[in-house]
Amino acid sequence: MNLEKGHIVIVGCARRIGLTLTQHLLEAGYLISGTYHHLSPELIDLEKQFRGRFKGYPFDLRKPESAKALAQKAAEQYGPVFGIIHVASQFYRTPLEQVTPDSWDELFDTNVKGHFFLTQAFIPHLAKPSHIINLVDIFAFKPLQGYIAYTAAKGALLALTRNLANELAPHTRVNAISPGPVLLPENFTDKEKFLHASRTLLKRTGSPQDIWNAVRFFLDSAYITGMNLCVDGGSSLV
Repeated sequence: MNLEKGHIVIVGCARRIGLTLTQHLLEAGYLISGTYHHLSPELIDLEKQFRGRFKGYPFDLRKPESAKALAQKAAEQYGPVFGIIHVASQFYRTPLEQVTPDSWDELFDTNVKGHFFLTQAFIPHLAKPSHIINLVDIFAFKPLQGYIAYTAAKGALLALTRNLANELAPHTRVNAISPGPVLLPENFTDKEKFLHASRTLLKRTGSPQDIWNAVRFFLDSAYITGMNLCVDGGSSLV
């Protein structure tokens, strides 16, 4: 086993893109601390397969007061942190007239606030050099009707990325990846999937593998910080 690549924290490791990244990084030789809101059977299988290389932690982004204890445990388990990848997100419609303080707070807590305080908790445990990657969304800078609270939260996460790049330089690089229609919600109809694919320049949706390729690019790029990479098939241009 190659254990020389270091320790990476994946926030939201149990499902979808987070699960894909967890598997690829384990296969690449990293030690992984993963946070999850709900444990998945696939994650349990990964933990068995890579015993001693992966440690999962339940974490609620809406309760950031537990972040410091989690960061301390993770650092004690696998040592200084080479990378943090923020994947966890909550996505649902909030038409303008129906936004409530609760829905606004929930979407901001789970898409930006919780991630900030978890990053803050890990700062004393970051290796030199280290890297932080935030998964944002092309709709952080492109309107999406009916999702105003979600897109505002993702816009805040993109601004946070740039500010953290400034604050944590020169030892920590901070970048963002903005997916387009890479992995559509599971409840989308075939008609909705076709519509999203047709709105890309490449006329198709992407896959979690495309996000993994972007993550690997950033991890291997020692002279890039404060940038946002769109992995969207050109849909941000349409």
